[in-house]
Amino acid sequence: AGSRLTFTRAQRRVYDAVRRVHKTCLSMLGPGALLRDVHQHSVAALAAELDALGLPFATSGRAPSAQAPLRRSAYPHSIGHWIGLDTHDSASMPHSEPLVPGVCLTIEPGLYLDDVSVPGGVFADDECFFGDAATAQAAHAAGWPAARGGPRGVGVRLEDVIVITEDGYDVLTRSLPIDADEVEEWMLGLWRGGGAEEAYFPKDGPPAHLPASLS
Repeated sequence: AGSRLTFTRAQRRVYDAVRRVHKTCLSMLGPGALLRDVHQHSVAALAAELDALGLPFATSGRAPSAQAPLRRSAYPHSIGHWIGLDTHDSASMPHSEPLVPGVCLTIEPGLYLDDVSVPGGVFADDECFFGDAATAQAAHAAGWPAARGGPRGVGVRLEDVIVITEDGYDVLTRSLPIDADEVEEWMLGLWRGGGAEEAYFPKDGPPAHLPASLS
């Protein structure tokens, strides 16, 4: 069922989907590549992942353009941005500019499944949650449980900082955990280590000053 230390089934499925897209976006980087092309690939790849997950309702309607089949609310940002003297640097350099060695940028695909990206609005029941009866039946057949355990409220963004090299790229943030298994192992390590994290992941129940819901 998942906990504050591990993913729920719904969270893990969405996380792994974003991670697969993240990897393919990285594989496109190198001298001469265009960030614009990487972004367009990310949009198409995320839409394909949602279809494979049995969540087609997040890839239809309200499309920003013919090249962007995702609902804007499901993926409302670019695949990345430049990094220089500022975190977002610089707006004067277009995403159609070919990458050259030494350029630093982020790669950060994401998916956000909320009241807007999933039709239905209030989610009073399963049918409302999945938009209509036919979509609910298809989603349930794909393995998504009832509304409370489904993908609504799951948001994942995976970000790495990259530098373009002469023969490809280097991941400057490679020391940080990013695969789902690595993240869970890291979280469990924090819990076992005690210290400040123990307030969030207590071994013997929450401290007296915290509500039980935080355990």
